[in-house]
Amino acid sequence: MGRTDKNHRRAMRTDDTDDDTVSTVSTATSSDFGHHEVEERDENTVLDGFVDALYEKRAKVREAALKGLINALKTSVLIDFVDDKHETLLHLCIGSLKKGVSSEAAFASQLIGLMAVTTGAGDVAQHILSEASAYLIKAAKFGSDSKARIAALEALALTCFVGSTNYEATEEIMDVLWQMSKRKGSSHPDQALGMTRAMPEVRAAALSAWTFLMTEIPTTRIVSQHMAQCSSALLSILENDEQNVRIAAGEAIAVVFEARSTIRSQYYADPSSTDASSALCRKNFENRETELVDLIKGLALEAGGKGQGNKKSQRSSFKEIHSVLKGEDVETSLKLQQGDSLILNSWIQVIQMKFLTGILAEGLQKHLQENTLLHEIFSFVPQQGKRKTLTSTEKRMYMSPNSVLNKARTQNMNRRRSQVHAWQIGQFGAEDVGSD
Repeated sequence: MGRTDKNHRRAMRTDDTDDDTVSTVSTATSSDFGHHEVEERDENTVLDGFVDALYEKRAKVREAALKGLINALKTSVLIDFVDDKHETLLHLCIGSLKKGVSSEAAFASQLIGLMAVTTGAGDVAQHILSEASAYLIKAAKFGSDSKARIAALEALALTCFVGSTNYEATEEIMDVLWQMSKRKGSSHPDQALGMTRAMPEVRAAALSAWTFLMTEIPTTRIVSQHMAQCSSALLSILENDEQNVRIAAGEAIAVVFEARSTIRSQYYADPSSTDASSALCRKNFENRETELVDLIKGLALEAGGKGQGNKKSQRSSFKEIHSVLKGEDVETSLKLQQGDSLILNSWIQVIQMKFLTGILAEGLQKHLQENTLLHEIFSFVPQQGKRKTLTSTEKRMYMSPNSVLNKARTQNMNRRRSQVHAWQIGQFGAEDVGSD
């Protein structure tokens, strides 16, 4: 996301603020404007108090301040605060990562990630990534408990997603996450693997963070650089690992399949659009495709471990993943405020939303409405007013199974399935010719 310059939208935001202020002064009463000033001053006073408390010697006071700042950044989009205070906050958070107990380190990691999400792509996010990445990697590898390690992993992925300026830098962070996800580590940090033993929940978090970053790089690069290399390891994880790690592996495989499907569509439109290395990687991956699909189909039917909840969770997750592998269209609707809705029409967007939901939690709705970064990620412009209620005729036109929109969606799905089927027939035909 660092490749998107944020200066132009910050300038637009400043202009809007100036206009709004002039309008408010000219139309509002003096008492109304004074009340607004008091509210803003009170908020700034509280936030400054949290920052001051981070200098305290008592760990409980620092933890309470970190939690206060985390809550503030989740429930409000405080761009000006982060831009003004990021140097101070970053310095204090790094101090907590270096010296704090596990709970304080976890809160510090969360705050670093939220600062990046709040400020969006640009110089501030790039600075946060360059200053914090080494400390987050160390906390992820050697944290004293799973909570601290997971928080560091998620913050590392977020800061990289927002602040990275090139794909090579993103892939360096992905390599760190990949090593943590596929290896169980050693019992002592000084041994060859260079990290302490990771519990299943840490490995699942590392793999989910790796997948989240993979959604940021071009599909052609996913196919040429990652598809063949990761297929064997992901297959091994699906066969042998804990449920949460298996689900994370399945989600990663679905991203790879969707990327390959996109490349296929480009190939049908223009056969010269894919290079030889991409074609070779696709071929290597396709050698394992049947095995992967069959295994995921089995996991969609299999009991997922102890407890009814685990069974339902695994079945639901792998049914969704299996539908992506079959080439079915992905469409998920998320209801927002003001009667608005956000449509996710790709598995990549589903993965991005899932990761950001885990980070923002109850603040997701607020950020979807006001955070420009999320608008850019999901190509989404929220409605400013209350949504108009559809009439009965409009509901029949747009929402019934026989509507033009639904018929077009069905035709698109059938066309996509036909393309996948034609590709498979072409592959089998090519293999038969080769064998002759």
